[in-house]
Amino acid sequence: MGFIQIANYGLPILTMPYLVRTLGIANYGLLAFAQSLSQYAKLIIDYGFDLSATRAISLAQDDPAARSRAFSAVLWIRLGLAIVCFTLLLGAVAASSKLRSYWSIHLLTFLSAAASSLSTICFFQGIERMEYITYLFTASRLIITASIFLFIRSENDYYLMPVINGVTEFLLNLAGLWLATSRFHLALYRPPAAEIWRGLREGWHPFVSWLFQNSYTAARTFSLGLFNNEDITGRFVLAARLSEVAQMFPLASLLQALYPRLSRLYEQDPTESFRSMRRFQLWTTLAYTAGILIVMPLAGWVVRLVARQEYPETVLSLQLLLAGVWIINCNAFRLQFLLVSKRYKVYSGLQLAAGTIGSVLLFTGSWAYSYIGVAAALNFVSLLLLIASLYLVKEPAAEG
Repeated sequence: MGFIQIANYGLPILTMPYLVRTLGIANYGLLAFAQSLSQYAKLIIDYGFDLSATRAISLAQDDPAARSRAFSAVLWIRLGLAIVCFTLLLGAVAASSKLRSYWSIHLLTFLSAAASSLSTICFFQGIERMEYITYLFTASRLIITASIFLFIRSENDYYLMPVINGVTEFLLNLAGLWLATSRFHLALYRPPAAEIWRGLREGWHPFVSWLFQNSYTAARTFSLGLFNNEDITGRFVLAARLSEVAQMFPLASLLQALYPRLSRLYEQDPTESFRSMRRFQLWTTLAYTAGILIVMPLAGWVVRLVARQEYPETVLSLQLLLAGVWIINCNAFRLQFLLVSKRYKVYSGLQLAAGTIGSVLLFTGSWAYSYIGVAAALNFVSLLLLIASLYLVKEPAAEG
């Protein structure tokens, strides 16, 4: 987890200033807009298999043939969905002047989504060999980072970014397939229609939940880019990525590390698990309150450090988004406790509601108030989740 967190958040911090300065803020925004559209395709191609297929492969750990059948069905379904998404992308580009003006960038950015159809994450998770995912993920981030500094030299090189990302993901996923087939006896074949249909049926509910939860994340950039120019989009995206670092690091690792502990404790003593969660949440809230109060006045300096210019839109967006980071992290352990206490339907319902309401507010806010409307929509949904969890998450003894 430590290597993945460093690769996922540390390496992009190194490349962010270089990309903003070398490509220019408008090209930076164009690439982010294209990536957000590709993210929708990725969500469809993944189809929730990281949950449903992982479970099926896990149950067949001692049966290589059953593992192969389960993964082969996933592979064929994903390849089919990739073709469907590419067809839809071609239609969208043809129908929209906004997309058509940079059609080549949108098609090149789709390479990453297409590459995800070859992902072996569900296989390695199912056989409980997570170290291979760590190796592949870290290697891909290192290759992308090195390629950025080697090949991105001027504003005219912006088209190379989706090529670097797409080709790297293709190569690493092919490496994952080679490892799975050569070391773990995975056999690939064309499954019968019944197995494909079963895979679609078993993945449907995780897919719907995953789609609503994550499309909300993609919608913030896509909605802004749809109604605004690339320059405004780039200035907001820069602020969004800076705020993501503050939101996820180091809290994401703490949440992942403490989740099993709280879950085990809940099985033994639900009340003590709740009280431990409440202590973790209190410490997190106090730490982020102090941190945000320190960082908020320094937003202009942070933007200048990264971009060499103090874009007013970026500074204001960063301050608004940091307020949202505070709201989210005041609620992180409390919201996670719904999973600890096995209230999966409540958790999924909240995420579905947040994704639906948030997507509507993001598109409306972007159309009416540009980047301020997007930031306000994000903060409003985070506040709704906080209020809902304060009402829903109670001490187990008090619920009885």
